Amino acid sequence: MNNFKRYFLIVLLLLPAPAFAYLDPGTGGMLFSALVGIMTTLFFMLKGLMHRLKYLPEYLKGRKVGENQKYKIAVYSEGGQYWNVFYPILEELSKKDLQVIYLTSNMKDPGLKAEYPNYTAKFIGEGIRAFFFLNVLEADVVLMTTPGLDVFQLKRSKGVKHYIHIVHGMEDTSTYAPYGVDYFDSVMVNGEHQMAVIRELEEVRGLPQKKIEIIGSPYLDVLSRNLPRKGKASKGRTILVAPSWGEKGFLTKFGSELLRELLRMEAAVIVRPHPQSLVSEKEFLEAIQKEFAAFKNIEWDFEPSGLASMVRADIMISDFSGIIFDYIFLLSRPVVVANFAIDPRKYDMASLKERRSTLMSYMQQGKIGYIFEQKDVASINTIIDNALTRKEMQGSIKQISARVYCHPGEAGRRGADFIEKIYNEVTSKI
Repeated sequence: MNNFKRYFLIVLLLLPAPAFAYLDPGTGGMLFSALVGIMTTLFFMLKGLMHRLKYLPEYLKGRKVGENQKYKIAVYSEGGQYWNVFYPILEELSKKDLQVIYLTSNMKDPGLKAEYPNYTAKFIGEGIRAFFFLNVLEADVVLMTTPGLDVFQLKRSKGVKHYIHIVHGMEDTSTYAPYGVDYFDSVMVNGEHQMAVIRELEEVRGLPQKKIEIIGSPYLDVLSRNLPRKGKASKGRTILVAPSWGEKGFLTKFGSELLRELLRMEAAVIVRPHPQSLVSEKEFLEAIQKEFAAFKNIEWDFEPSGLASMVRADIMISDFSGIIFDYIFLLSRPVVVANFAIDPRKYDMASLKERRSTLMSYMQQGKIGYIFEQKDVASINTIIDNALTRKEMQGSIKQISARVYCHPGEAGRRGADFIEKIYNEVTSKI
């Protein structure tokens, strides 16, 4: 029985029918969850079918969207924001006798203009079109940052021998949507904390152990290489305020209250809004800039790269954003983070004993920074003093960094070596 018939039969069995029986709330909830899952699966199956029909003429002409070509190594990127993850590895792969195709869903991806030996690049479209391309792709090895293989739209292609996922941030995979890396053949990680989470999920879900390689962090290596040589210019403290955008961004939540407290300190304050704020919160930003225009110790950073501001700052204030861990482990400096509510049921952490990511657990314990609530805004200066003067925190940051950011500067080479090893293994089985 194929998948469509199987799901159709299950849906029929779950359809309501006249009955005179009591259904307890727990069972009812389970059935509702099952029905939602089944209908979601059916939706993506039908959506995929419609997309296949759209490209049927190309199939009839003998031209697959995947070009009827088999690649040795294919690298897929959702967009240019991941170029710093891939290019250190691509540089090293270009030194090996292996043909690489770089596939991207962003026409402005720097990878389309990159020139390496044994390297070609191709734009494959966005959304469902990109997934369709990938679902019929033929390659010996495929590398991607995209999680969720074989969960919804992104299906495992019969023409691919081995899928490798690379974790692109410092956080562990407990912050992924459920089953994020479950069906990959191997995973390249930054450090031991990411490996531990994947192994626990495998045990909980009864999955076979996949290959896990600790290579370090390619993108953090890139940032490290590009750090400005000049450090702090000001004599006093410099505080970098780097909020996310939208309702969860702490600058939106706390308004000007936080900035007023910071400006009472004898410190320079740099505010670096999230790039999306310039689009989605333009009026709010203009208003708050106008409000603080008279203060000489505040400046606004709208540059494409935030590295210069990061190097100048003694401490960062942010919220739930990957930039906080870049700052901590790149510069070994503490952060102060606005508290946020997170529903573990939306993430892989729901299946773990610890319902919070490893790095946020360290944050809660005060090992790499402090978490503050809105009620703490009035005492934010004291919190900053504690974070900057605690010698134990400086030592703790260095110890934790050694575990979560392994092999600094070596991720490109280690990643390329692992891919080559996997390629040799899968092709030797022919």
